[in-house]
Amino acid sequence: MKRTREQLLGFLSLYGTSKKQDGDLTTTKNIKFIEKEINKEMEKQIKQMLEFSKKKQVDPVGIRKKPLSKKEGRELYKEAKFEVHVNNIIVKTGVID
Repeated sequence: MKRTREQLLGFLSLYGTSKKQDGDLTTTKNIKFIEKEINKEMEKQIKQMLEFSKKKQVDPVGIRKKPLSKKEGRELYKEAKFEVHVNNIIVKTGVID
């Protein structure tokens, strides 16, 4: 069975803390701006990592897993195009000791 188009959905949840604050995080406008900038940077870095992995023939996404044959998996991965969307939400601001 030849597959002409595959769509894989992956979800990655990250939780973190930033100890550096260089701005006013008391306004919704500023928080939304920071969220948007973080989203753009994360999308860029994830795409770079996926393309680097593809170039090195490393499959961190798991495309080459069963039920595909190894040959089908290699071909599918070689032709894969990645679309990355990040939706970062700052849920809390404040002082961290």
